Amino acid sequence: MINKNNLKKYLAEKNIISNSERCKVEELSGGIINRIFKVESEKGNFIIKQFLDKAKINKEIKLNSKRFFYEKFAISYLDNILNEKITPPVVFFDDENKIICMGDLGIKNRLDHLMLSKKLDATIFSKIGRI
Repeated sequence: MINKNNLKKYLAEKNIISNSERCKVEELSGGIINRIFKVESEKGNFIIKQFLDKAKINKEIKLNSKRFFYEKFAISYLDNILNEKITPPVVFFDDENKIICMGDLGIKNRLDHLMLSKKLDATIFSKIGRI
């Protein structure tokens, strides 16, 4: 399992950053079924999402490991059917560890902010609903 202390080494092993590169790792709050980190590095900013087998709030709640593969499919599918880019660029998928490494869209390009600002064509949601 990745954590704040071993994430830099993990990303270096994946050739995303170098061992000598300075980077800042922050665990983001709010995830109760995933671990989510923001990494700021010389090569760019990344969001790392690891899918857990058990909920963080209650270890007795077991989670379906297929969630990772559904999200992986959904990201790829949305990129192909939508005219507007609303998904973050995927840097890599790690199937073995159930990790997605994505580029950081920043807060103003997140789907919730685009919806509230009305900068998003509403027909996108009917396409998303068909997944």
